Amino acid sequence: MSFKLSVHNACLNQINLRLQELEASISEAEEAMKGEIKSSMGDKYETSREIIQSEINKRLEVKSNLMEIKNNLSEIDPSDKLKTIQKGSLIATDKMIFYIAGSVGKVEVDGKSVMVISERAPIFETLKLFNTQSKVQFHTQEFQLLGAE
Repeated sequence: MSFKLSVHNACLNQINLRLQELEASISEAEEAMKGEIKSSMGDKYETSREIIQSEINKRLEVKSNLMEIKNNLSEIDPSDKLKTIQKGSLIATDKMIFYIAGSVGKVEVDGKSVMVISERAPIFETLKLFNTQSKVQFHTQEFQLLGAE
């Protein structure tokens, strides 16, 4: 299996794990809301329900973001050998390996750390400069291109 495919699969696994954990926490919160017993102190009951509903809404928003990342990943064919830096590119530099696939964060594959970023990440614009040059600078750090696919 190619390294790029392994990175891609690690991203999918990480997203799926986060989604499972999130589903469980949403279910727990929904059960807690159902379990709230309406007391004679109506305001306390309503406040408690509002807090729980707010937490559920936050988790649903995170779930929506994770589903978007998962959909972006499903649009990438990790076997493609890309000629330019774009979504789906795996970029090896002297300091770090990047995979342009979505805001997954750091994944470990074969003992190597890979920073998985989206096309919206500020560093992506800098990495695209590798299309025309072999050294780029992001803030104060210089990166040397070792390879990209």
